[in-house]
Amino acid sequence: DAVVQGANLKAEQGDVTIAAADNLGMNAFTVTAAASGTVSAAGYMAYNYIGGNPGSSGDDATNVVSARVEDDASILAESIGVNASSNSAISAYTVGASVSVYASIVGSTSLNFTRKDVEASVSDSVLTATAGDIRIHAQDTSSIISASAQLSVAVYGGSVGVTVAHNDIANTIEASSTNAQLIA
Repeated sequence: DAVVQGANLKAEQGDVTIAAADNLGMNAFTVTAAASGTVSAAGYMAYNYIGGNPGSSGDDATNVVSARVEDDASILAESIGVNASSNSAISAYTVGASVSVYASIVGSTSLNFTRKDVEASVSDSVLTATAGDIRIHAQDTSSIISASAQLSVAVYGGSVGVTVAHNDIANTIEASSTNAQLIA
């Protein structure tokens, strides 16, 4: 969090920027293999998340990125920025192989989630820009890349391969001004 709470800031020559940012990244690699003289089976799963765990029945905690000016704060500057930005990236790769003489089965699942709150806000405060703009900006550029490769071979029988991938970005992005005086 980057917060100006009830304070008076003056920069008669210059700019004031209140900024909060996070850059989170995750690389996940899952590999499995199975071989048999008769029947072989291989299965694997990748479960990746940034922010609150979507599979948890507990607290719905998320990753919060917040830049705020609040509680009767006053800022005077040539220009003023209140910026919150988030950039999360999940890269998930799964590779599997199953080889046998009569029957071969291989399967994979890749579940990838981000849960974030990105907020830039001004509330109950006065912002005065003497020579420029007042900018309240929230941005999220989260991404998920997911890829899977499989090899399933049965020399005399049948082989099956199944892959399921689910990618979910459920972030909340908000830039707001509430009960504030913005003078530019």
